[in-house]
Order: sequence, then C-alpha cells, then structure tokens
Amino acid sequence: MEEFVNDAYIPSELVNCSSDACTVTYYCYLIELKQDYDDPIGVHDIVLALRTELDPEIASTKFEMRVERGNLLLSLRQVETIHLSPHLVQRCRRFQTTLFRILLHNDDVSDEFCLGDEPQIDYLLLPATTLNQRLSNSSIDWKTVSSVPFLSEDQCNCWYYPHPVMTKTGLVCSCKLQNCVVKAFHNGSIYIIDGIMDLNGNSRLRNGGKRAPTYKEHFKNNYGIQLQFENQTLLDARSLFKVKNYLHKGRQMKQKGSTSMMPAELPPEVCSVIMSPISISTIYSFTFIPSIMHRLESLLMAFGLKKMLLDNCMQKDIPVFKLLKAITTKECQEDYDCESLGTLGNSFLRYAATQQLFKTNQNLREGSLTQMRDKIICNAALFTFGSSQRLPGFIRKGHFNPKQWIIPGDNSKFLSLTEEVISSRTRVYVCGMKRKMKHKVVADVVAALIGTFVSTGLGGEEAALSFMNWIGIKVDTNVIPYEIHLNVSPEKLVNVTLLESLLNYIFREPSLLVEALTDGSYNCTENYQRLEFLGDAVLDYLITQYFYKEYHNESSELLTIMRTISVTNECFALSAIRAKLHEHIIRDSKELDKRIAATVNEVEKLSVKSTFGWELDICFPNVLADIIESLAGAIYVDSGYNKEAVFQSIRPLLEPLVTPETAQLQPLGELHELCQRGTYQRKKSRVACGNGVTVSIEVKAKEITCKHTAKANNEKTAEKVASKEVIKLLKVTNFDSMQFLLFGSLFCILSVVLDKNIGEDASGHEECHAEEEQPCIDKDQVEGESAVICETHFEEEGPLINEMHSQQLESASNGVRKSCEINFEAELIALTQQGILKVEHVPLLASFLTAQPSMRLTDLPSVRCSFGYYVLWEFLHYIESTPLRVLLEDGCARFLGFFDALSMFPFDITWLNKYKMQIVSPPADAPSRALEKAVKEIEIIDQQLAILQAKKADLQERASELSSILDSPYSVFQQ
Repeated sequence: MEEFVNDAYIPSELVNCSSDACTVTYYCYLIELKQDYDDPIGVHDIVLALRTELDPEIASTKFEMRVERGNLLLSLRQVETIHLSPHLVQRCRRFQTTLFRILLHNDDVSDEFCLGDEPQIDYLLLPATTLNQRLSNSSIDWKTVSSVPFLSEDQCNCWYYPHPVMTKTGLVCSCKLQNCVVKAFHNGSIYIIDGIMDLNGNSRLRNGGKRAPTYKEHFKNNYGIQLQFENQTLLDARSLFKVKNYLHKGRQMKQKGSTSMMPAELPPEVCSVIMSPISISTIYSFTFIPSIMHRLESLLMAFGLKKMLLDNCMQKDIPVFKLLKAITTKECQEDYDCESLGTLGNSFLRYAATQQLFKTNQNLREGSLTQMRDKIICNAALFTFGSSQRLPGFIRKGHFNPKQWIIPGDNSKFLSLTEEVISSRTRVYVCGMKRKMKHKVVADVVAALIGTFVSTGLGGEEAALSFMNWIGIKVDTNVIPYEIHLNVSPEKLVNVTLLESLLNYIFREPSLLVEALTDGSYNCTENYQRLEFLGDAVLDYLITQYFYKEYHNESSELLTIMRTISVTNECFALSAIRAKLHEHIIRDSKELDKRIAATVNEVEKLSVKSTFGWELDICFPNVLADIIESLAGAIYVDSGYNKEAVFQSIRPLLEPLVTPETAQLQPLGELHELCQRGTYQRKKSRVACGNGVTVSIEVKAKEITCKHTAKANNEKTAEKVASKEVIKLLKVTNFDSMQFLLFGSLFCILSVVLDKNIGEDASGHEECHAEEEQPCIDKDQVEGESAVICETHFEEEGPLINEMHSQQLESASNGVRKSCEINFEAELIALTQQGILKVEHVPLLASFLTAQPSMRLTDLPSVRCSFGYYVLWEFLHYIESTPLRVLLEDGCARFLGFFDALSMFPFDITWLNKYKMQIVSPPADAPSRALEKAVKEIEIIDQQLAILQAKKADLQERASELSSILDSPYSVFQQ
C-alpha cells in the first residue's frame, strides 16, 4: 500500500505564547477522579488550567479508564478563573515538569522552565485541594505546588519540637520527610517517601530474620557506604509508580493485591530531597494524567474538525465523540474506532455514487457504469478527496505511548509549532514531528466521516451528501425519470400478478419487472444487468444500515461480518430459490436450465435453515443471486427512488436475517481471518482441467501444515471447498491443543480418584470383559462414528490410548503446544479484542495451558482402555450438571474455570463427537457406579485438603509470631 508523510495537528487550546512580561489568565477545570475499586492508596483530584475557555461539550467530558484493579471514573467541570504572575506560572511549570520527568523518565531535575514568546504547548496540571478547603479558598493546592525546588532552610512549622535529620541535601526537619520524593545516591533511583520507620542503621534488615545483617552492614557490604548517622531512623520508601496507557482496550486488571510499589528502607543520609511536601496519593493520581490528557487532546482535535465541518458543509450538530470515533484508527487499540462507521459510510458512498451514475447515464451498460463508480469510490480517490481538505492531520494513528507524551512547559522537549488556519473558526498547530500514513487509512477515515453523518438520524443522508460534495464527490438525490426500452407486453412474459403478490409490491411500470427477470441469454435488447447494478448497491446500503441501527452496541468486527454474510451471492441465491423466483427467470439456455435445476436439487437436500449457502459445494449460477438485486433495483426505480419500499419488499425474501448468534464468516473470509490472527502462511495453487478447475490451499500454522485440494466447475467453488476443509484441519490443530489438555486434566483427575488397578474391581473389570473378544480394527478401516476400537491386545497395565493412533495424537499435540507456548497469550488477547473471550479469563487460560507444557496423553497413568474411556465419557456427560459442579467446586476449581472459559470460544462442544470412534461402547450392564465412586473419592480428597490447608495456615501464623519475637530482643524482654 502506498504511504505518505504528513503532519499531525495539535489543538490550539493547548498551545500559547508565554511571555514573562504580563499576568496570565487561566480557566481552571477540575479533573475529578473516582475509584471503582478498593486500594489503600486513594486518588486526588487534579486541576487543569488552560489559557482558552473550553466549549461546554468538552468541559463536561466524562469517561472511564481501566486501571490496575478496576475502573477509574473521570469527570471534568469548570471551577474558577485565576490570574497568575509570570513568577507563579514559572513555579507551576517547575512543579509539573519535575513530577512528570520523575514519573515518565526517572530523570534528574533541571531548570529549563523559562518563558518565551514562541508558541509552545502551554497548560498547567496542578494538585487540587480537598473538598472542604475548596469552599473558601482556591481549588489549587499551592502548598504542594511549592514542593519544588526543595529548600532545606525553609522555615519549619511543626506543631511539635523540630527534629533535624541529616540528609544528602543537609539538615532537614523530620516533618519534611514524611511525604516527599528523594533520590538515593547509592543506586541512583528515585523513591517516594511515605513516612518514617521505627528502624535505624543498627536494625537488622526487615523480614531478614535474626541472622540478617544490619542496615549499616548491608550498605557497607553492597554499596561501600559507611553510614555516619547510624542512629537516624530510616525512611519508609516506595519505588515509583509505572505510568501506563490506561486507554488500551486490551489492558489486564489485577485480581488481588494493591497498586504495585516495591518497598525499601533508606537511611536519610543517602537521600537528597527533590520534592516536599507531596503525598503518595497525589503522585499516584498524576500517573493517570498522560492518558487523560491524550483523551482530552483527541476530543479537542475532533472538536476542531467539527468546527471546520460546520464552517463548510455541516448543517446539523454532530456529537464530538462520534467524530472522535471516525478519526480513530483501529491501530490505536482503544475502546472505539472508525471501522463500524466506515462500513456504513462505504455502503452509503457506494449507494450514492451508483444511483447518481445510473440515473445520469441511462444509455451505458453495467460494465461501463461499474468502471466509472470504481474510480469514484476507490481508496486512491478517497485519499485524494480527503487530502484536498486537509483531513489527514486530524487522524489519530497508533497506540498511545505515555513515554512519548509531551510534558507541557518542558523546554527540553521543545517543538517547532506553526499555526495553520484551516477554516474561519478553526486554527491548529503543526508540529515538526512527521508521521507515515497509508493512503488506505485516509480513505477509511473519509468513509467513516460519511458514516458519521449518515448515522445521525433524520437528515443524516442529506448531511452526508453535503460532506461528499464538499470534498469533491459530486452526487445528489434528484429523481430523473427512467427510460423504458422494452416494447413488449409484460403479461406475455411473466405472471405480473403472482410476482407482485410474492414481492408485496404493485408496479406502476410492470416493464421494469420484465427487465429485472430477463437473462442475457434471452433474445432481447435489454436484460437485468443495469437494474442489478443499481439494486446491488441499494440492498447493500439498506442491509448495512439495518444492522448498524439494530445492533449498534455490538463490536465493529461483528457488524462487518454480519453485513458481509448478508450480501453474498450464496445468500441471495438461496433466497431466490426458496421464493421460487428461479421459475420466473426469462432465459433461453439449456445449459443454464441444467445448472439451475442442479442447484435447486442441492438446496432441497439442505437440512438446515441457513441462508448462508456455504454448506453447498456447488457453483451457483450468478443469475440466481442477481435477480434478487435486479428486482430491488426495479422496485427502487418504480417507487421513485424509495429505499424503504425496497427493504419492505425484499427483506421477507432474505429471512431469517443473520444475528450475532448465527454470524459465521464464509470459508474464504474465515480462513483469511484465521491466517491473519495466527500469522500463518497461506498458499493457493490452481490447475485448469478439461471439465473444471482444481484448487489447492495450503496453510503453514507454525510447525503444522494443513492442505486440501478440491475440484469443481469453477475456481471460486473449488477454493471454497478447499478452504472449508483447511479450516476444519486448522481448528482441530489450533483447538486440539486445548482439547488435549482438557482430556489430560480429566485423566489426571481420574488417576487420582480411580486406582490404577480399578479394572480389578469385581463390579467393573469383570463385567467389562464379559463380552466376546473381537479383532482390532485397522485405522484405515475406521469410518464414521459407529466404529468401535476394542481392547483385546491391551495388557493388564496397557497404555491409555490405542497404539494405532497414539503417535498421531502425540505428534499433533506436541507441535501445536510448542506454538501455543510462544504466542498463546497474544492470541488470547486478540480474542478479547474481538469480543470472543472475556478479559478475566485470559490469565486463567494462559496459566492453565502453560502449567504442564510437557504433558502428553501417553504419559498419564495407565488404566484399562475401555473402562477409562467409558468413565471419561460419563464424566464429560455430567460435567455441566449442578450437583457435580457443586461437588467439584473446590477440588477442581481450576479445571472448571478453564472449562467455562473454553465454552466462550466460537466452536461447539460437539467436537467431542469426533472422539466417539476412540471410545469403546460399554456393555449395557456396565458399572454405572464408577462415576459415583469417583465423586465420593473427590469429596474425601477435598475434605483432606481443607484440613491440611487449615493446619498450614495455623503453622504459618505460629511461625510468624515466633519470627517477630526472635527479631525483637525488647519484645522477648517484655515477655
């Protein structure tokens, strides 16, 4: 794909000149943070001060972010206007620059805070006062703002007698070390101090036991530092918080524990104070700011685009957030993107261009019209149209990296900013940072903007047409009378009354009905192709619009799949056959008659009520699908370009429409998705033969190669058949790694609850062998689900799996497991992004699948083959029943959690059926008590486990008490 280099825009609200000659006015907005999770470290509100007053739509922003253990709720509201002298502006800049450099880059502090006359990113982020302080004073916590630069000689206002402590900075009152940020020179790290401990340099290392060295010895032995003030109490230090991208939709949450901060104990004399006083909660709150400001900057960028559109082509108001979705690419990996709007916009664009060309070029054939339309709606054209109106600068591309966030007011990250006026009310700044972008990205955003207008409800289509004309796509909705070229009475060729009844539409001009049903083989000047060209675009847009409105809460990927399914030739052809429209096609071709008859015969054999048509391995005559579209075109023209009339008439023919539950990609699309998701290599080869085409599809999935060759009348059908078979092989290899582990888990459980020699139980083993022995079946003779694998040649301690296919299973499981160990977690995250798997199941699945990477079925404890398979089958049969679930909840919680997660995947658990041929059908009088015994054994094991866990907890508590006594001589003396 072609790429180009472009400039990224920066909203003007965030850029200003900061002269040191005058007082500056700032509009303050309170960023209110609320934790929707429990954490000992709370969050504090933050004040955002801007030189420009925000529009009310932006000033009332609310959204959520996924953080360590839950959601952080954010709301923005305006609080006050302040006037700051250049000195105060400089102090505020020093505070935010120092804090963000520490958090983002662990940097030393410098004094590059000077103001200048050149435009630069200029806004303030300051700690807010508590709610009760806000009632009478400023919303800004000026005491914390003044925490930098730290001056040890500043007056101390302790309510108790000052206690000086020697630090690397010099003598400091202990009260200033309660909440501060320090740099430790022994390792160069920066720490947050959250208090003073009851330990000193002569204390032994915390949690090190009575033989641990003292802190004085520790620093001497490890760092070569001789503590001079060993009696000084140590500082309770914490490592810095990690600043992350809290907008990423694939973020994982922690189930246990609090915000991660490594503790440390620091002698004050090795520390130099950077900031004081500043609380740990304030520092924690500022870690969210880069993500918050990135979202706010994106909203301001969308608002700038909105103003530009209002100045040029937009007659109605559009929410800023919807425009933000339209300019956000999928690459950003956020909770929204332009894909669903792009699907809707592309569909409308195709429809609008089609109807424009159809009505203004009534003498051109379908082929010429298609070529003209492609030149208008292709990616290259949309890129040109979008670039002509300077849209690329608004596009959000790439996921957010907090490390690359520009700290406001930090001159060390100086950018050359140039103002650019793009409309009467809109100005932006262009920075010197260039970025590469594909032409298709611009085309996708143009389509998404069209979809944004269309989706706004009443008047949306007119607004979309206005936008299209502004960027250069000249279309309108004017109705131009259609020229009828047929000079024959419609009743002589078709049963007009019957067809009108079938379509639930009365034609004003029945000749359109004849044109819509006339095949090119019939000796006539006109056929259905022009109307099919129009109806195809009309139906595509109507169906896409229906899904967008009906399922607007579904993911963009699912909406795209549903739309793709519903407008395929297979879907339309099946609908035509079920409505018996093929009986009304006006044609003169015996070959076409044969192909239609063959297709109808195959459709009648279908046992499912699917409208997809992918179950048939035959080639549909194009005319079967085309007449659905040509009839839609005929109704559209006859009704005076009334889309609703088309949908009301054609929709009943397409029922049942696809739903999120029945959505399934066509084989070619599904194979493409599988290969793309798994980064598999796909190769296709074709060979033309006398009576058809042979197509081979080969996919290399890590260390496994899946290949199938199919022959059909045409290449498309052969490729579809081959793809279907390769998909089956891929699903077996992909998901069998989980299935093998699932079986392995079951057998592990059975090996615990069933003795290895359980076959000797009089109630089980003897009865299992009561049947007459049969010869073993060769694997080449095994066909269907009725095949029975007997156990005649198994020894008393024989292998778990029949010898004839153990190598095949072992080879497949080993190869797939190796690939899963490498990329399985990434694949799971990809499934969460598609809405297939729940986020909370990812850690469970990942840990389960890597718990026993070397486990193979043939390595598991041996039991009798027939009896083992029988118990396994019974176990699987009852696994979802409530009583057994309750019994297994404690002892097998890990397995059941995996089973629940496994059920989220898009394949049916009926994959167990393919293992039936490996299972010995148990005799009618086989021991049904086997499963009951297994359950009782599990109950006993669980009871024993609970007792052991209670004893373990008691011992741990006693050990902790003893350790604390031994570590503290004073405590021993007291006792």
